Amino acid sequence: MEEQNGNIVGWLMERQFDLLVLDIFLNLDSKSLRAAKSVCQDWKQFIDKWLWSTPTGRRRVEQLLEDNFLNDSPDIRMMEAENAIFDIHCDKNDIICGSEFGHIGVWDLQTLENRFYIRRHTRSVQLTFNDEAIFSVDYTPTIIVSSRKDGSMIYVHHYRLSSSHTLPIFGLRIWNDTLATCSKDSNIKFYSINLPKQGEDDSEMQVQQPLPALDHQHNDSSDSDNEDNEMYYSAEDLSQNKVLELIATKTEHHRSVSHLDNNGTTLVSGDSDGIVIVWDFDKKEEVSRFDSEHYIMSLSLSMPHIATCSIHRGQGAGARLFNMEGQVKRSEI
Repeated sequence: MEEQNGNIVGWLMERQFDLLVLDIFLNLDSKSLRAAKSVCQDWKQFIDKWLWSTPTGRRRVEQLLEDNFLNDSPDIRMMEAENAIFDIHCDKNDIICGSEFGHIGVWDLQTLENRFYIRRHTRSVQLTFNDEAIFSVDYTPTIIVSSRKDGSMIYVHHYRLSSSHTLPIFGLRIWNDTLATCSKDSNIKFYSINLPKQGEDDSEMQVQQPLPALDHQHNDSSDSDNEDNEMYYSAEDLSQNKVLELIATKTEHHRSVSHLDNNGTTLVSGDSDGIVIVWDFDKKEEVSRFDSEHYIMSLSLSMPHIATCSIHRGQGAGARLFNMEGQVKRSEI
């Protein structure tokens, strides 16, 4: 009986008191539930099966996720940057930021020590990253790829390339070896990422100078823009660059696509008409769509919820929370 008391849940599982065990797990908070999945394989399989495959279990998980999304209490630590931060991301190792004045900075997540802070653009920087590189944009159609290790420039996907967007890029995300970008031109593009291997001669891929600012309403016929950039990028440079190769261009949106986010293979995009599209990142195919009924400035995906945000008065300013089917969980936050 002492062994049974030490593992009452396991004892109940062995005797197939599944509903009773489910009731125990349903009353745990999210941190305790996550810890329970790590106890043993039987507990993990039970939680995965019963909490995700039953209506009662899914409702509880959704409630926990919504509570975490709206009421989380973070552990606050402070770091300093030279300029205002425009975009910020982190993983288990680093905090990676883009500034309002074109800088990219990397800080160690544990020590908050700054590894580098370098100017790669002239405007507000949005970025995404993988283990080797940082991919950044500044509201032009050009993508700059920098080393995550030291900030050195690896590659510039210039606006003159036929595979580039024709108008400013407003968002970018990575999954495995694929980069997705969205633009004011209403398109979403998917690129394969082919970074030079360690020790490989990548001199043909490197562009050493930062990109001058392009006019926000970029037009290829603008002589001033063209002349400013010819001094940095020759036709030979552009033809040899192969770090990003276009896989697909998607035209399902009909207005400016303002933001992207993803959780693994699930990618979401939002546009200025309020349309949210859910994509399969691996297949580059639309899965579903819904109308948020406000002008989307940004959006965030935390499975199984999508939050959208707008600052346009008279068009549903504020944030809204939806499930993956587009059903409203909170109309205004």
